[in-house]
Amino acid sequence: SLPLSQRNRRVVEKSVEKSGDLPQVGHELPRIVTPSLGDNSYGPLVAAWASEHLGFELMPWQMLVFDGMLEHDADGFLHRNESLVTVARQNGKTFMFKALLGWWLTEMPKLAGQPQSVISTAHKLDRAFQVFRELAPILEEKFNAKVSWSYGRNTATMPDGTLWKVEAATPTNAHGVTADLIVADEVWSISSDVIFDAYRPTMIARPNPMLAMFSTAGDESSTVMMSLREQALNAIDNGTESSLYYAEWSPPPGADLNDPASWAWANPALGHTITPKALQRASETPDRNAFIRAHCNLMV
Repeated sequence: SLPLSQRNRRVVEKSVEKSGDLPQVGHELPRIVTPSLGDNSYGPLVAAWASEHLGFELMPWQMLVFDGMLEHDADGFLHRNESLVTVARQNGKTFMFKALLGWWLTEMPKLAGQPQSVISTAHKLDRAFQVFRELAPILEEKFNAKVSWSYGRNTATMPDGTLWKVEAATPTNAHGVTADLIVADEVWSISSDVIFDAYRPTMIARPNPMLAMFSTAGDESSTVMMSLREQALNAIDNGTESSLYYAEWSPPPGADLNDPASWAWANPALGHTITPKALQRASETPDRNAFIRAHCNLMV
């Protein structure tokens, strides 16, 4: 059985039975997740940074992700250097980007004892720029960052020399760089030559890197997501440790996608920032495949 959470495992069979009720809250626990090693984590530090500097309290599902993604050993080295978190749209991935980027840019240099090189990217430049537009003014005002607002060449340089670059996920941009942290959005639409042939090798010489990937489900062309998912499931099924942290919110196999109760599996922000009525309205679209992919987080 794929679900690892004991609580999820007990209810997954019931979830495939049609209830017809409009769910009021989403599932906080992912249906599929890399097991915790029970070690220390930088996750609480990211949550505290978001609260202090962004004025935003992370939702339980976001805190769970950071706790698992940023587990580290007694010397502060991350147990896993890659992560993929997949969840339905509008559940708060953007807030996670801002929290992770902001914390890493301002606090990781102190922990690492050296400046950091950070890249944020997405399948389209305007998507990547959105986070920069919201976070850069905070870094400028509170941390004395020098910010370049030249679109397409957006950077923020911290007083200690830590550099944040924003770019579209293209092979040209990805090659020839070195990074301690890469945050990639909407991986479903990023090609394998960017992730596997370009970004992944840029981190091999860094002492404590993280390639943090986030996405909603894609389609049959989403080879990166399918490959990473298979890698994670193989490790989970075999009980072996992996360099990849994986967390997925999606309905279990066999769930009736016309039943509103199934939607709660893919929407952990339901009851926090997503209202039941809003999800109901989204389901009324004539493009059923679009709803299944965007709001049930299932590949089509």
